[in-house]
Amino acid sequence: FGDQIIYGTVQGRVISRNALDGQRKYLVDVGAAVESSGVVHKGKIYFHLRNHQIACLDAETGKIIWQYKRNVPYLTTIQRVSTPSIVGQNLVVGMADGNVVALSLYDGALLWEKKIATQSKFIDVDATPLAIEEGIFVGSLGGQAQLMDRNNGNTIQSFPYTISRGPRFIKGRYYLGTYDGRLLKMDAHLNVLE
Repeated sequence: FGDQIIYGTVQGRVISRNALDGQRKYLVDVGAAVESSGVVHKGKIYFHLRNHQIACLDAETGKIIWQYKRNVPYLTTIQRVSTPSIVGQNLVVGMADGNVVALSLYDGALLWEKKIATQSKFIDVDATPLAIEEGIFVGSLGGQAQLMDRNNGNTIQSFPYTISRGPRFIKGRYYLGTYDGRLLKMDAHLNVLE
């Protein structure tokens, strides 16, 4: 961000350093291990923490703007997290309780939530939600991948595979690894080509 390198630690700290000389600009304790990459948008940075919390900080100063905490009663989680995605004016993120949630970028208010996992354990939504023209593509090892309506989380289409990571967009095509070991090549509308 600008002349800063901003990163999180397993000790629950967000640190900003000058990219040229490495001098620390700020260190902020966010309360739990920082598990996701930071997502910078309009001067703010968003992290997903180990304790099922999303933290929004001012990227320039490190000041905590808001935090959203999710109550996850399950003991059997995969212990990975989804990196948040900016979708329009919302922050969309998968949670360890099998839900995908949309939060207000402004104040972290819950706008909608949708459970996509159907199994009883290891239902974490670890795949980073991917905004595409039609909606949001996301998945979980505990249920089928889905294309969701970006406005309310309703399912537009379900896909006959499970994923733990989102697809990569390369030269006009999406590439997606499935949990059962397949590599899918898809067009811009998520139709499987190979």
